[in-house]
Amino acid sequence: MLEVPLWLWLAFAATVVVSLAVDLLAHRTAHVIGFKEAGAWSVLWVGLALIFGAVVFLVLGVTAGTEYVTAWLLEKSLSVDNLFVFAVIFAYFKVPRAYQHRVLFFGVMGALVFRGVFLALGVAVVSRFTAVLFAFAAILFYSAYKLLKDEEESFDPGRSFAVRLLRKIMPVRDEYAGTKFFVKEAGKRVATPLLAVVAAIEAADLIFAVD
Repeated sequence: MLEVPLWLWLAFAATVVVSLAVDLLAHRTAHVIGFKEAGAWSVLWVGLALIFGAVVFLVLGVTAGTEYVTAWLLEKSLSVDNLFVFAVIFAYFKVPRAYQHRVLFFGVMGALVFRGVFLALGVAVVSRFTAVLFAFAAILFYSAYKLLKDEEESFDPGRSFAVRLLRKIMPVRDEYAGTKFFVKEAGKRVATPLLAVVAAIEAADLIFAVD
């Protein structure tokens, strides 16, 4: 096992927390994010990831640095799938563009939590039962088989388990109320469609985390 200095773990955690705080504060006012602004933010986050990778190279060596860059590129590639699913969810719920960043922010938070949990569980299981890798491989082959089939399966975000559970717990109104997740109607607390969108996003994050 590679010995990672404690200060590097702390630096990593601080980088993630500060980045999320900066992103949240920079977009605390709902607005439509244009191409120029989105491009500038993308350059910032990609540059930050590469700078951290350079630190890993210098501190832990070429092998660890290569593993970091490989994992980062892999996750960057897999995130394209997330974007397509998120676009379908936004279109289904007719989310105004000005509110989409707020939903994605909570989606990122959910992705971090779910991925952390499943990575920890996956490493623990694989380290004890190597044969489970064959089960994971079978799942990947089955997924590839379904993608190659001609049959099309419709994706209905409104029928996801998380959204149906939310509607059972509390009523969900039809109209948005800015970036609010809850409003009071006739003295009762009801959810806005924005909360249903977050529920659908988190359900998708859970599936991606398993993958």
